[in-house]
Amino acid sequence: YSLGGLRKRDYPPAMYYQQPWWKEYGVFNETMSRIGKILCEGEIKYDTLLLHTQTSAWKCFDNGENRGLEKYNDALLKAYQTLMSKHILFHFGDEIIMERHAFVDGNEFVIGNQRYSKIVIPENKGFFENTQRLLDEFRANGGIITTADDMEFNDICSSDKVIYTERHFEGFKAYFFVNNNDQMVEATFTKGSKLLNIRNYTKQHSVRYVNEEVKDVMQSGEVFVVTAAIAREFDRVIVATGGASYPLTGSTGDGYRIANSFGIDVTELSPSLVPLETIDREPAEMQGLSLKNTGLEIIDTANGKCVYRDFGEMMFTHYGVTGPMILSASSHLGKVERGRYKILLDLKPALDEKTLDARLLSDFAKFANRDFANSLSALLPQKMIPVIIKRSGIDPTKKVNAITKEERRSLLMSLKEFELTIKQPRPISEAIITSGGVSVKEISPKTMESKKVPGLYFCGEVIDVDAYTGGFNLQIAFSTARLAAENAIY
Repeated sequence: YSLGGLRKRDYPPAMYYQQPWWKEYGVFNETMSRIGKILCEGEIKYDTLLLHTQTSAWKCFDNGENRGLEKYNDALLKAYQTLMSKHILFHFGDEIIMERHAFVDGNEFVIGNQRYSKIVIPENKGFFENTQRLLDEFRANGGIITTADDMEFNDICSSDKVIYTERHFEGFKAYFFVNNNDQMVEATFTKGSKLLNIRNYTKQHSVRYVNEEVKDVMQSGEVFVVTAAIAREFDRVIVATGGASYPLTGSTGDGYRIANSFGIDVTELSPSLVPLETIDREPAEMQGLSLKNTGLEIIDTANGKCVYRDFGEMMFTHYGVTGPMILSASSHLGKVERGRYKILLDLKPALDEKTLDARLLSDFAKFANRDFANSLSALLPQKMIPVIIKRSGIDPTKKVNAITKEERRSLLMSLKEFELTIKQPRPISEAIITSGGVSVKEISPKTMESKKVPGLYFCGEVIDVDAYTGGFNLQIAFSTARLAAENAIY
């Protein structure tokens, strides 16, 4: 697995449940959702400008030893690290941008829409003439020019305006921002179905976590009765249970049961972004082999049409194939019938048949006196060589100089059209997401509230919405969760 490629938007990568950080991935998601909530509301005020010393770097540059460059680079890094360690929000000041857009307004230094009352200047060898003029004017008007060491520590973590809650996890604990106003949000998180209930209170600050599995949700008059270890009443309920994939994380499909109990339509469930099993046993012989820069086509044998085409990374497993390209392809297959879909892999997509044939002739000339089995190491990964030899039909002990044009053609087609037949997707418990769920026709898109049951909200994967791998499903979860939470509270 690599972090390269257009699909790699998740960090840390969350492609497989075998990854060692999978158990902690929920902690990462919860942290990022809270950060996202904060960043999406209000304006962040950056009061400090750290003046970048790129001019000093250019003055040191001599296309040789560049004397002094390291000193100024270290000074800039030290200033950056010091401001970060003091929890001081700041922007870097770029002299080229400042030359076009900066001016002094009273005791404030203005760049575009940003205003700064303090400028931090690391050790330097000088600035542009215009920059120095602006700094002199800023200082003369009472603006603060200082160093990172002289900046006061921003004790935001001890502020009585910010409330935190402590969560304990196996091996470590984490602190989460709760709120910074006079409103209290009581949140009930459950282990298992992960139902989130939100009620509005005022004049207090607290968060209550009830780590219990939700057994039932029912409506009684104007309130919802949520039964876990005990029954509790709530005026609004948000169902954020996830889909039916990865039940070990608590995503066991309880949300669908809750929706059905209220007469809300749930569409057919199936695994999506899921590895594929093949009828062929050859992938097991290449288990663990990853391929990059590989062409892929999925052919529907019922009509001969290509239903999906891609280029990228994949991996062979004991059951078939997986990897980013395969996971995306799986979302296009719908209901998979054994043998209906075929995978065509182009192992050399950068070479057309004529160019690849010339490459084979070149390799064969180089290894003319070798056995065929010993002539492919420059062309293929070691694990794949026995499979390709078998597919080509060429005797592995045959001397390369004795291989015929027809046999070379057979080898070429084995490389350009490596065919596998799909047996079935892996179980939904191994899928990254669930396709299907609470019908979008049942939910108001502006509020995530049920059209049939006022006060009941749905968000995230429990809804019949899914997308490619690459962070898109996380974005769906974050966006619908924010809509549901805001409308449930306000």
